[in-house]
Amino acid sequence: MWTIRRHPATRTCRQHRVTRILHYTLEQWDELLAAPWMAAAAIIDGDPSGPIGTGHETFSVRVAIKTAAATPTTRRQLVYRIAEELRDVYGLEPPPSMAEPKWPVALDHIRRSVAILDRTASAADAEEFRTWLWEIACGVAEAAREGFAGMGVRVSNAERAILDELRAELRLDA
Repeated sequence: MWTIRRHPATRTCRQHRVTRILHYTLEQWDELLAAPWMAAAAIIDGDPSGPIGTGHETFSVRVAIKTAAATPTTRRQLVYRIAEELRDVYGLEPPPSMAEPKWPVALDHIRRSVAILDRTASAADAEEFRTWLWEIACGVAEAAREGFAGMGVRVSNAERAILDELRAELRLDA
């Protein structure tokens, strides 16, 4: 079965939906769209796991996005809309605007995304989105064992340090 994907450059339908229905500018929306992959990139780049481990880690992000897009609820509306667009428009791949970020760049992006949420989203939506980003980062950290031939620990000390920093940026309780 063939599926037709809208190209992200066709902005008219997308702009109407994002600005009129969701109350975000396209620039803000693009920042939020990249946030799940940036949360993952902070962990992946912070302590590289090799090609197989990185494959497991990126797969865990795709599963989290696909799961969120498949379960529309009134409680997680912002998470659902972001995941839906990532699934339908980008095919579960990172948005093209996102190059291979280093973890400090990824954390800075998370900081900007949280600031956008604080300005535009309801408290409940912001909390749900921040929690979703945390769940993605934890899933990535636990997706591959560290060390020689995957025989090491599930979450390395470097990944724990980045998770702690990410938790602080997302303003989540310990």
